[in-house]
Amino acid sequence: MSNDDVDTLLELAGVNDYEPGCKPNPEKAFQYYKEAAELGSPYAQYCVGTCYAQGYGVLKDDEEAFKWYFKSAWQKPPGFSCAQYAVGLCYQNGRGVPQDDGEAIRWFRKAAELGLAVAQCELAHCYRVGRGTPKDLEAAFRWYEKAAEEGDVIAQNNLATCYEHGMGVTQDITRAYTWFLLAADGELESARKALTDLIALMSPSQLETAQRLYREFKEKNPTKQ
Repeated sequence: MSNDDVDTLLELAGVNDYEPGCKPNPEKAFQYYKEAAELGSPYAQYCVGTCYAQGYGVLKDDEEAFKWYFKSAWQKPPGFSCAQYAVGLCYQNGRGVPQDDGEAIRWFRKAAELGLAVAQCELAHCYRVGRGTPKDLEAAFRWYEKAAEEGDVIAQNNLATCYEHGMGVTQDITRAYTWFLLAADGELESARKALTDLIALMSPSQLETAQRLYREFKEKNPTKQ
């Protein structure tokens, strides 16, 4: 496989897919992604899977989507995290493969351990409700925390809920307010409502601390919102 050939194909795919100022051409984008995928590019294989899953430039086909996601997920160990997460979703929802919560969480964990925030959040949810694994609120908290620190808005909201109710962690309404505030930045309506409900329970010093923690996170993580 020539890296130059793959790069050229991916560039052509991008021009027809999402390049600003260019009219999208799904069929051509799919063609170029497929050629790059057949040369072994894990990113292109993931994109081909997504095209099949969404019916973008090709007829929708869940089995083909799963096949290409799976190829990508195993490429270049430790694998491509976005594809691993997609494989997990396929197993979780029974799309292109028999439904299997145990396999779903195995793939979510692979992607989560590679640092993919959306997979960390989904893994946390599985631990929280006991889907595909025994219920474990402490594990749920840890994975929500990892994803929240990466800027995942849903994880930030759920981490705040953990702090608010003492789920897997000691109850702390100050930190709950901080994480709800960060989630509200992502325009999450439930977080905004939670802030309104929580502020009535807080002292001025708790509110001041929560806002300071919020500012510190924003300063340290300017690109994660």
